[in-house]
Amino acid sequence: MATRTIAFNGTPHTTTKAATLALREFVTTIPQRIWLRPGDPRFEVLRGALENHYSWGDRLDEIVKLRFEPEIPTGTACRVILSDGRSDKVSWTRAFKPAPTAYGRVVAAMRYEVGDQSRDYRDKIAAGEIPATCALTRRPLEPGYEIDHYAPTFERLVAEWLDGQGGFDAIPVERIEGSGGWRIADDEIADDWWFYHRDHARLRAVNAEPHKRRTKRQSATR
Repeated sequence: MATRTIAFNGTPHTTTKAATLALREFVTTIPQRIWLRPGDPRFEVLRGALENHYSWGDRLDEIVKLRFEPEIPTGTACRVILSDGRSDKVSWTRAFKPAPTAYGRVVAAMRYEVGDQSRDYRDKIAAGEIPATCALTRRPLEPGYEIDHYAPTFERLVAEWLDGQGGFDAIPVERIEGSGGWRIADDEIADDWWFYHRDHARLRAVNAEPHKRRTKRQSATR
């Protein structure tokens, strides 16, 4: 089987991870809060990285300038201004990834629809209503902590709800305007999922690094 080659800044890479790492290293050389515009060599390198991006590949002509901001983790995304004056965000972590499958689009839409529930959980932590403690280590939460589903996992919740709907292909999804994301296109179906998730999901706050290690160990035993 032929090996997929991904080119970035004139250098070929054989894996998505290698190409993404090269892109991130390039991004670290760019100062924050300066606008890059067409004609700037750095802009053109980044524009080239988006040619095969499943969300931005056919929208490159809309980008009139971009910049990296301190509140966005280095190398993960940047702010762009479009030709109609709108502001948007480009995720560099997805620059070289293949387009999601039909099932992947449905799952992405389902995550989007219940995102406010995770944000509410974070708000309760900030307000002191929920202890600011990692559920895995019992240590204080660190910047960049994550909201995790457990018993059942998010994947199990998705599978069980989709079974009740007749499968993932029964869920209509659509692009979110001004974004590369997806949402459920039918309001009644979206509401049904939102309430199902509210009633069945069990959320917890976990620090990113121990969560990553725990997930990796669990995957290795499957």
